[in-house]
Amino acid sequence: MPETPKEQADVISSRLAPVIAAAAERIHYAEARRANYSVMAGALIAAGITIFTFALGTIGAQWMRFSAVSGSLSMVVLGAVILYVFGKQTNRYPFTSATNTWKWFYRDALPDHSAFDLKMWQTWKSQKTCVEKAYAEQLPSFKIRMLQLSDNEADLDQNIQQAYVLHINEKYKNLHLGRLRSIFNAGLIVIMCMIILGGLVGIWYEAGTHRTVTSSFSNSAWAYKTEYRIVSSPTSKTAELMVRISIDNKTDRPLSMRRLHVRDEGG
Repeated sequence: MPETPKEQADVISSRLAPVIAAAAERIHYAEARRANYSVMAGALIAAGITIFTFALGTIGAQWMRFSAVSGSLSMVVLGAVILYVFGKQTNRYPFTSATNTWKWFYRDALPDHSAFDLKMWQTWKSQKTCVEKAYAEQLPSFKIRMLQLSDNEADLDQNIQQAYVLHINEKYKNLHLGRLRSIFNAGLIVIMCMIILGGLVGIWYEAGTHRTVTSSFSNSAWAYKTEYRIVSSPTSKTAELMVRISIDNKTDRPLSMRRLHVRDEGG
């Protein structure tokens, strides 16, 4: 014998229940993974600030200093971008205004859910009074709507709508999760590139700072050639120089020299 509409509704509802539970579980799993990226973003910002402070304070080698500074700044930027995207994604679902799952969610179940909002500029006593009034006024309408669930077809319709909403919600959760993962992975590559680039810039800067500078002078009696380079750290308050001076006496007489002024090409 063919099943009655009531029996059909019972069968569909019983088979739909595990689907709803499974979809909700997958949504919770995706949301937990999405939340992990916000935690990692905070860790990146904290680590970047720590490394930046350490780099300016104790690292002597220029290539290490440049690498640490560029890497730390990249970490802070990546963490800030992830937190910004995470905040933009939270509770931003374009389909919620179209839902009508009054069995499952307060936005559609309550006749006027905004009446239960708490205003920051109101005292607790006035808020309590407003909420109690809304509670008493909306309860009869809420009961009438809930009693419609005695109709198996109405109950089944709500279950189907909820399953539909959950599937769409799951799609957006995975879209949000995928976007955060892509930003995080791309950001790690950028951080590594910035560390390498910073090191190369530091090597170039250090080589320019410690380059050998030469100057020379010559006349009929004598000639000199000087070479010097800075051997101390560019960040130190005093500079240590390594100087080499070569003097050529072109005459047969001894050369007497009380003072030698050496100038490079920069004066």
